[in-house]
Amino acid sequence: MTIVRAIESPGPDLESVYRRLLEPSFPPEELGALEELAAGVGTGSASVLVHSAGGEPDAVAVGWRFAPIPVVLLSYLAVAPGARGTGVGGALLREAVTAWTRTPCLVLAEVEHPSSEHVSEAWGDPRRRLAFYTRHGARVLDLPYLQPEVHAGAGRADGMLLLALHVDPTLLTPTGRVRSKAVEAFLRAYFARAEGAPPSDPPALILLERASDPSGVPLLDPAGDP
Repeated sequence: MTIVRAIESPGPDLESVYRRLLEPSFPPEELGALEELAAGVGTGSASVLVHSAGGEPDAVAVGWRFAPIPVVLLSYLAVAPGARGTGVGGALLREAVTAWTRTPCLVLAEVEHPSSEHVSEAWGDPRRRLAFYTRHGARVLDLPYLQPEVHAGAGRADGMLLLALHVDPTLLTPTGRVRSKAVEAFLRAYFARAEGAPPSDPPALILLERASDPSGVPLLDPAGDP
């Protein structure tokens, strides 16, 4: 029997999913600490959904809310090695987006650029990862995106793409762009939450400037050349 459920409080269940599914699936510089995730679950800022098929969880999706900004960031989607290629990841992604969009919002995700050289058996192929999200309707926000430092000493991850998995119609301009107010506010909040202070370096300031374009942020087809 297939079940998707939410982990609603910190504790052994959350720690087990973190150790079994998240730690083996992401490089240390991209994975936030268990303590941070537990605190987020405790306050309701983090949403953790797990998929299981009659036994131990075989997939997990982690979303961070940035209320009152209408944005949810899919921070992590991980599938156990034995369940990959079975449709589990896609099923959980659909369930997660449905759960997170019960109120109007923008659902975002971060992935490596498909030209990234960071291909490994442990962390996966960026091209396949982008293709997976493309099959589920993702579009690329036309921004020079870089991921904030998720924990001290990890460093930022540049050469990244910011994807839109869902855009509520109220957050689109008449020309089909994402309204800049939501995108810019999210980025400022994300950098402040991750790094403890607003960014002041040129790459981040260029990103924020592009995100604040009054005409909105264009959405690109990932099947093109992001």
